[in-house]
Amino acid sequence: MGYAAGAALWLVSLAFPTPWRYVLWVAAQVLELSLPPLSTRLHRRIPTSASHLPERWALFTLIVLGESVVAVAIATAGARSATSDTAAPRKPAMREPTRPAIVMRLMDGLMAIPAILLAIALVSLFRAGLFSVIVAIIVPEIPRVVRLVRSIVLSVREEPYVEAA
Repeated sequence: MGYAAGAALWLVSLAFPTPWRYVLWVAAQVLELSLPPLSTRLHRRIPTSASHLPERWALFTLIVLGESVVAVAIATAGARSATSDTAAPRKPAMREPTRPAIVMRLMDGLMAIPAILLAIALVSLFRAGLFSVIVAIIVPEIPRVVRLVRSIVLSVREEPYVEAA
């Protein structure tokens, strides 16, 4: 249950801006690092692996470095387009309403998690049974279906017969 709370903090951090995201990351790390010493009762029954924590830190480092590289790439691309010599007329950017943008950001966050890891996390939240298997199969596929339906709706919305109606 404790690791599920840590995973929930990681997922919730996707919805927050950068300074608060780091605060949630620290909270998730503190929670995950405090669980093994606090669960001494389980230590007697289940042997712990010494390679678990370095592996978690390695994954955390990859995530943070990956986000930094993406931020630098976006900043570089923005600076490059701002200094472009071509003065082509630009179409004004259409801003999406906030609700669809938030939903799509959540779907992108869910798609960033490998489906097998998400399924394992979901199965660990519920008791063993048919319900947990169904949830583990369906939930990782929801973001893909949402993106597919959204792309179809956006393409059909531009059709002439929709505009005529």
